[in-house]
Amino acid sequence: SVYSQPDLSDLDGFFDRNKKNLGSEEAFVVWKDGKVIYQKSYSEDFALKTQAPLIYSSKWLTAALVLNLADEGKFKLDDPVVKYIPLLKSYLKNYITLRHCLSETAGIEREGKSITRLLERKKFASLEEEAAAIAAKEISDAPGKEFFFGHYGLVLAARVCEVVTKKSFERLIQERRS
Repeated sequence: SVYSQPDLSDLDGFFDRNKKNLGSEEAFVVWKDGKVIYQKSYSEDFALKTQAPLIYSSKWLTAALVLNLADEGKFKLDDPVVKYIPLLKSYLKNYITLRHCLSETAGIEREGKSITRLLERKKFASLEEEAAAIAAKEISDAPGKEFFFGHYGLVLAARVCEVVTKKSFERLIQERRS
C-alpha cells in the first residue's frame, strides 16, 4: 500500500502513534523505482545504516532446502521428525511430520502475537539447541489442524537437514546457492 501513495507524510504519524508497539530500535526505509522516498529512525544505536538480520528471511531458503533433499531421496515429507530428532519422543511429539513443519501446522505452542516478543527470541548456539528448546514447548493443537505463523516447524525441518546430511544449515545453503 505504501508503494502507491504519493504522499508519505502520514507514515510519520503512524510510526509515532505505534512507537510503543514497535520499540525504539526501528528504522524504516521505503524505496520506489530504485530510490529512497521515505526514511525514519528512532535511535542513534539502531540507525538506517545499522546491519541487522531480517526476521523470517530464511523461511523460503529452508523450505527450498527441505524440498531439494526430499527430491534427492534423503527423506520423505511425511516422515515423522522424531525419526531424525529422537528428543521429540521424550515430549510426546512423535506424530509431527516434515510436511507439518513446512506448512506451519506442527501444532506447537504459539510464539506470541506481538512483533516485540518475536524480536526478543532467545539466541541459541546451534539449531540442535534451538530444536531441543522447541521440543519442550507445549502442544496447542493436533498437527495439521491449525496454522501458526512462526519459526518452530522450520527450525525443526532445518535441523533434520543437518542430521541427514551431517552438515550445518549454513554450509548446506552455501553449497546449494547456485
